[in-house]
Amino acid sequence: MPSLLERATAPLRRSGTSGRADIQGLRALAVLAVLADHAWGRPVGGFVGVDVFFVLSGFLITGLLVAERDRKGRISYLAFYRRRVRRLLPAACLVLAATIVASALVYPAGRARTITADAVWAFFFASNWHFAAVGTDYFATDGVTSPLQHFWSLAVEEQFYLVWPTLIVLTVAAFRRERRVALIALTSVITLGSFAYSLHHTSTSPTWAYFSTFDRAWELGVGALLALLTPQLKQIPMSVRPVLGWAGLIGILASLVVVSDGPGFPAPWAALPVLSTAAVLAAGTGSDQPWLVPLTNRVAGYVGDISYSLYLWHFPVIILLAEKLDPGSIAYDVLAPLIALVFAMLGYHLLEDPIRRSTWLEPRWKQALRDGWLDAGSLTSRWLAIGTVVAAAIVTIALQPRGSAPGEDLLQPMVPAANSRSETPQADYLARRIDQSLGLKRFPSLSPSVDQLGIANFYAAMVRQGCASVTPDDAARCRFGPADARRTAVVFGDSYAMAYMPAVRAALDGRGYRIHQLTLQDCPAWAYDRTKSDGSLYPECTAYRKWAIGTIRDLRPDLLILATSDKDAATLVSGATGAAQAAEVEAGVKATLDAVQGLAKRTVVLAPPPGTGNLTTCAGPGAAPSECVGQISSYWFATRDIEQRQATQHGDDYLDTQAWFCRGSSCPAFVGDTPVAYEGNHITYRYSTELGPVLAEALFGKAKGGGGQAG
Repeated sequence: MPSLLERATAPLRRSGTSGRADIQGLRALAVLAVLADHAWGRPVGGFVGVDVFFVLSGFLITGLLVAERDRKGRISYLAFYRRRVRRLLPAACLVLAATIVASALVYPAGRARTITADAVWAFFFASNWHFAAVGTDYFATDGVTSPLQHFWSLAVEEQFYLVWPTLIVLTVAAFRRERRVALIALTSVITLGSFAYSLHHTSTSPTWAYFSTFDRAWELGVGALLALLTPQLKQIPMSVRPVLGWAGLIGILASLVVVSDGPGFPAPWAALPVLSTAAVLAAGTGSDQPWLVPLTNRVAGYVGDISYSLYLWHFPVIILLAEKLDPGSIAYDVLAPLIALVFAMLGYHLLEDPIRRSTWLEPRWKQALRDGWLDAGSLTSRWLAIGTVVAAAIVTIALQPRGSAPGEDLLQPMVPAANSRSETPQADYLARRIDQSLGLKRFPSLSPSVDQLGIANFYAAMVRQGCASVTPDDAARCRFGPADARRTAVVFGDSYAMAYMPAVRAALDGRGYRIHQLTLQDCPAWAYDRTKSDGSLYPECTAYRKWAIGTIRDLRPDLLILATSDKDAATLVSGATGAAQAAEVEAGVKATLDAVQGLAKRTVVLAPPPGTGNLTTCAGPGAAPSECVGQISSYWFATRDIEQRQATQHGDDYLDTQAWFCRGSSCPAFVGDTPVAYEGNHITYRYSTELGPVLAEALFGKAKGGGGQAG
């Protein structure tokens, strides 16, 4: 009698829904690669499992549609979409509802509401456009990641399913006698055109290219071409099939370790897993591929069966569990994939498979229910009814403003009352308040509330209260203070300089300054080349910096303030690291300070704010303020040292802001009742305004009387 291992690894002739064991094995390989990449960060190219799925989808759907057309002489749209709904929607709805519920329990209301919006986009299979529009970086290792981000690939497939049947019907109607040839020609044109477009788009806008249906259509098109070439593929000699199949499998495995998240993905690097998958499919067309045991064994077949449920469940589990366990810990590394696997098995056997096999949505499904069929119809109704009710309840709760517990101490406002005779310097006063905030055990009632934070609200506040990015065309709109002021000040830099603008305006108020804001998102004041936050090139930054310095030369301001993010060094176009990276940054700082030397009566370099905890993710139910305390990064210290050294060498002033945000290296996420940052980096409009007296003290010395020194 064969052993358990032998039975488990014995080849299958048919498995799951596809009718081909090798396809189930490819599904298993793809979903396990994606799961491993998301849970453990290994293999580095595990994300290409999605590309394998795209090829399989194009192959299977096209094959089904063409077979139906050949068999019945027509394609039934209703039957096709009934099958798609039964196959995809119930399991997806369950995961969406469960994720909404879990997010409302784990996250602050603001983030829970954002995830609910993500779920709406996911339900309508439009996640890819949604995440591209909000600038999501799929490969980001920091920041906020939606637990529903993985729905983007399902959206791409469903958009394909919406368009592709119609194209097939129209092509067949136009070319009745040579319909297969016409379909092959059409698919070839679409595939090659999409690949060419993706090559261009990947280099110019990688975020959009990653999520875009147009950029991914060629991957589905490769699978569709294989389906259309089935008669020819069946003629492949048996002696060639093992070589082709193993070559394809090895190519997929190689892509898991050689394809990275750097430039060139999805085009051209996705071609490796795509063409390798095509090789496996071609080798198995007309053959069971008994020699390809890694894909055709029973274990792979079962994982392939549950691959859709496993894909749906794995990412919410990975993201939500990270709020309770430290990613990278043994407990997390074991529990994340294990929990996802258990949920997938339950979801597959209790919901996905019974409904897929049912007659739900068929014209006679009500009759089937009356005849006593129970597995899917009633089960579907129960699951969807419960999920809908629970989701609606949680959404209602999540949309309500969530108040914070009162603080244990009554903290004084940042600026003493007008009649206060306190002679305490503002910096010392702020330091005491930071100490108080670090000692709190409960969150105060924050203003703005956690729901009002997030990077989108940062830019909205900048626009609402003044200016965000400034262009030559709207520079006149971004000037503040009396038009006939005796003095001129300029603020020059990136979004961190934007964030300091309320502090600058408060510090200079009443001192006779006209303030010119020259800031551009993602564009450092320092003269080095960097990429945008989405990884694309930023050629306009050099032109902007040249324009800004020219404007400073024309203005000859009394005060020039420069501020730039400490994180820009991580996105140098050169990709330099270590000593080379530091040298490039220092050269950039020096070049800008050289360029502006002598253009202003006084030049001040303002250190970037050290990062704090991100309140949108750390201030969840039951959280303590200590969980939102940030630690200053080595990047910040390195940037400060470089900027301070260059400012000193140029005879400029350098304002070290560490004590404005932190006690030592510990930086609270709020001071008093004011959140420090919108998302851990960009300081809030309110906190920046409250820093005005501290900045004024640093620029002009201790305030005297009511007005202080004029400068």
